[in-house]
Amino acid sequence: MPNQSPVEQLHAEYARLHDQPPSTLTEDQRRSLTFYNGEMESRSAGEIPDTVPRDVANWIRNVFALEAFVRCQGRMPRENRRLPEGAISAVEKQRANSVRAQRRAFIAGRLSTYQARRLLCVPGFSFHPLEDVWQATRVAYADFTATQGAHRNFAAQTRPNGPSRGGPRKCALPTGAALCPQTGSRL
Repeated sequence: MPNQSPVEQLHAEYARLHDQPPSTLTEDQRRSLTFYNGEMESRSAGEIPDTVPRDVANWIRNVFALEAFVRCQGRMPRENRRLPEGAISAVEKQRANSVRAQRRAFIAGRLSTYQARRLLCVPGFSFHPLEDVWQATRVAYADFTATQGAHRNFAAQTRPNGPSRGGPRKCALPTGAALCPQTGSRL
């Protein structure tokens, strides 16, 4: 079907998986189907039925609440301890805590494939948001240097007498600091 949303595409894929004989499924596929079936039952009944296991029901409630928050606010919940007390509502803190718990579960390998893919259907959700920002900045810088030539020292251009007496400053890591191996290899 053209123009299906990511959630609709995921549901269509798991509907086909649901029709396969259970003996042909892996453990992850069976676990994924538990979450898929719970979500489908919830959608058709308008609420989460008592037949859905408690952990599955809690997870579905959290995903639905996160989607509702993103739809209402147009962004992911903030998790910013630098803001003054009370700047973030209790509901937003609860959503942020839920997102943090899902990221930790993903890193620890406790999420089924369906859970991970379903979370990625939420607009703005990422399991590694800081890495995503770093990658986007790196790509933007690469595009800039490709179109503008090499790195340019804009500070030297704004001073009437050129750079300061000591010559151009060199950016360096603090003494004893080092880049992580993944980041260093990409530079």
